[in-house]
Amino acid sequence: METEYAPQTLVALYATLADAENTLHELEAAGIPYPATRLAAHTPADLERADIAERTALAGISLPEHFWSLAVALDAQASDKAAELLRRHAPLAMATLPAPDPTVTVFCQGWYGDAGAGRYMSETHAPFWIYGGGKVRVRFAPSALHPRVTVHGGGKTAGHLVTVDVPHLVNVPGQRRRVGVRLVDVRSGG
Repeated sequence: METEYAPQTLVALYATLADAENTLHELEAAGIPYPATRLAAHTPADLERADIAERTALAGISLPEHFWSLAVALDAQASDKAAELLRRHAPLAMATLPAPDPTVTVFCQGWYGDAGAGRYMSETHAPFWIYGGGKVRVRFAPSALHPRVTVHGGGKTAGHLVTVDVPHLVNVPGQRRRVGVRLVDVRSGG
């Protein structure tokens, strides 16, 4: 019987951009795939948008006027290695977010919401997680863009981190903003 691994997200907050960037470089050198990481800048006002669990976890921490977060989405097998690297540069706080529901494809930053007939890319680089063994199959609506699809991870029961890249965004009739390709269907298995 194979152990099932679900992705989880490790998040560390750093007081300096240098600490966050150094950690990011160490993660990449250790083989953590770039699509699995996200670096962002914050101010304490961002906590007003955080959910109650996040605000409670940060309750006793004095945050500087500007700080940085480094989030790493990985399966459980790789998370211990990533957690060790995140701790090396003395984060202000660190937490593990629970793994998402394995029956649902998890779309990360880079995608607009479902438009009823699929979802458009909002950025030129757009990752998502899909669970299940076997091959990942994606279907896009016709487009002048030619997406590059890369599948990371997998195995019989593991999740796949899938990244979709296009060279640029385009104007599409009916869309207010420039978009990438429209993902119509994604499946994993057999």
